[in-house]
Amino acid sequence: MSGFAHLHCHTEYSLFEGCIRIEELCSKAAEYKMPAVSITDSGNLFGAMKLYSAAREYGIKPIIGCEINLVPGKITDQDGFNYHLVLLAMDLRGYHNLVKLVSAGWLQGFCYKPRVDKDMLQKYSEGIIALSACLKGEVQYLLRAKGFDQGLEAAMQYARIYPDRFYLELEASGLEEQAEVNERLMEMSEKTGLPLVAANDCRYLTPQDAEAHAVLKCFKSAKCLDEQDLDNLDTKELYFKSPEEMEKEFSHCPAALENVQTIVEQCNLDLGFSKRHLPHYTPSAEDTLDKEIIALARNGLEEKLASLPYAVDREKYFTRLDKELKIICEQGKSWYFLVVYDYVAWAKSRGIAVGPGRGSAPGSMTAYALGITGIDPILHKLHFERFCNTKRAGVVDIDVDLCQERREEVFDYVFEKYGQNSVVYISVFICMRARAVFRDVSLVIGISPEQAERIIQLIPQEPRMTISKAMEMEPALRSIMNDNEKMQRCFDICTRLEGLIRHITSHAARIVISNENLQDYLPLYRGRNHELIAQYDYNDLERLGFPGFDLLGLKYLSLISRTLDLIKASQKQAPDLDKLPLDDAKTFVLIEQGHTDGAFQMEGDGVRQCLIELKPERMQDLAAMFALYRPGPLESGMMSDFIKLRHGRSPAEHFHAEVDNILKETHGMIIYHEQVMEIAHKIAGYSLEDAEIFRRDLSIRKPDVLMQQKEKFIKGATQINLSLETAEQIFGALEMAASYTFLKAHSIAYATIAYQTAFLKAHFPEEFQQAGEIALGQQ
Repeated sequence: MSGFAHLHCHTEYSLFEGCIRIEELCSKAAEYKMPAVSITDSGNLFGAMKLYSAAREYGIKPIIGCEINLVPGKITDQDGFNYHLVLLAMDLRGYHNLVKLVSAGWLQGFCYKPRVDKDMLQKYSEGIIALSACLKGEVQYLLRAKGFDQGLEAAMQYARIYPDRFYLELEASGLEEQAEVNERLMEMSEKTGLPLVAANDCRYLTPQDAEAHAVLKCFKSAKCLDEQDLDNLDTKELYFKSPEEMEKEFSHCPAALENVQTIVEQCNLDLGFSKRHLPHYTPSAEDTLDKEIIALARNGLEEKLASLPYAVDREKYFTRLDKELKIICEQGKSWYFLVVYDYVAWAKSRGIAVGPGRGSAPGSMTAYALGITGIDPILHKLHFERFCNTKRAGVVDIDVDLCQERREEVFDYVFEKYGQNSVVYISVFICMRARAVFRDVSLVIGISPEQAERIIQLIPQEPRMTISKAMEMEPALRSIMNDNEKMQRCFDICTRLEGLIRHITSHAARIVISNENLQDYLPLYRGRNHELIAQYDYNDLERLGFPGFDLLGLKYLSLISRTLDLIKASQKQAPDLDKLPLDDAKTFVLIEQGHTDGAFQMEGDGVRQCLIELKPERMQDLAAMFALYRPGPLESGMMSDFIKLRHGRSPAEHFHAEVDNILKETHGMIIYHEQVMEIAHKIAGYSLEDAEIFRRDLSIRKPDVLMQQKEKFIKGATQINLSLETAEQIFGALEMAASYTFLKAHSIAYATIAYQTAFLKAHFPEEFQQAGEIALGQQ
């Protein structure tokens, strides 16, 4: 078998032009024992990193490329006409030039689609191999429209831009025009010595996907296709053909096949993934980042402890802080905390409301001391190891909630501080879901909107719902499909298209901050507000060493800010929200009576009914209810069980005094990740780092891993004098709860915002209502 590989492939990231999923592409290439797999999407590099990573996992060489749109004149021309040209990165220099070229197409040459001109090709030509592309390639187009000499002139121009790196592309597309052009290209090659290369402009994976691809192309224009259209497509040959098929197609031109191997051998891109492109933070007082964070954190904790409304063990707090700082400095993460600290401190200095934290970050004493979070991790029994584990690879991640109305000011500060070219937003890829894909497909193949809507209503509205799963759950759908050939065809097309990328947008909150000019490293495009957006998503950017930061807007922080302003304006004493009594009777009466309109996380009818039944009297009950008010725990009956435990109508299960103590605040129920960790730590002797891994393994539920953890847990528990029966009971309880447990750090933080809004409503109802009409009415 030859070393054939497809060098011209359009994946789902060629929006509405390709329907090949990258994972399936790499799997098929591996099945065919191809030495390489390429991605050449239309005008973009959205899927490039995913192809690169997936190919390497399959042990196949990744070839990163792009089919660019080339204007005949200059990119300043507003003519929508363009040619195609396939470019492949040979090495790191070629990749960076490809990135710059693609970015230029979006940032400078965009007119209906990203475009470049030949001056740009020349400027960024090093390290790149060019193929003459499809029938829309300039050489092919001119051969057909203006004759051999015009096509030859264009080919020689490309050969000068890419010396010894320009190939005339022959395709096995099944199109009559292509067969004619192939003959002319072979004639041109013989006359000029320009090399030929065999390709297929792959748009779908198998021949059976051809009609689904035809339907997909109609999504943009809402063009309709009848059954005759689908039965008589121009070609069904644009699929990922096997090496044997391609050898048969080009048996008359072995040089075109041999040149595929030549190109594969020349393309050796290694991105490394080892370099970190971190933002440059300049210490303000100390000479190193580590000394800076230690000084800021210790001073910050001193101020925190001096203002707390409850007594604490200072030594315990500083011991915890010093332990965390040692880990942070050893792992080289000081820069991350300092960058977040800087924009949070700036926001607070400008009176911009910042939330008490979210996710696992409130478990960090360092974040608390720096003022990044507002939750005392010792008071609430939160663990740093849930946030940053020395035994688990990966960066720390601190999400920050900001006043919705003033969040843009913080973005502006970050862009100004680090430079407009060193901060970008990131992409989010939106997939076609079951209901939406059925609506689109039915429209294209001529099913009436009324009939389609009746069928759509039968598809359950559940996360990750698929057409196949819907038909298993709903007999009426199977009946419709089996009784009608057109419907059967519709469902088949839907199954082939669902899950593909439908839309690309920017992340609402995440940005990349670097010390580099990002236009040199990342393919970029502009959003609706002219903002720069990387063509990669969060995972891609992390692999490439570009750190992300989340600055989220929360309208309830705007509500709080407006309420406090109105209180001050009415000459009343505004409360210090950081020092609120956490057992205020008036606030809890309002909560337990369900009068929580406008209060964060407590507005819906369902949650208010739970509040009325639960009758919380402390923050712990409020946080636990938020952790349980999710589909899984609600459907399993955990919320009802918790309410019964809270009021003593159901007895708590007792395993061991230490476990009872850990579960006391949740009335004997295992609710939080942190409780699982603490039980493993105190009952079975796990370190907190290992306890976090134990918790994660329980939730993933791989049988072999579960068995290993069970053996380790029981061995540890029995070594500290627990009976085998008790150890197995405790492990069983943890295993059962693992699917439903929630992050306590997040629950406590959001319960704090909920409590603050309820407090303001209880004590300052007029100001709260007036502020709510503005802050919440804007959404």
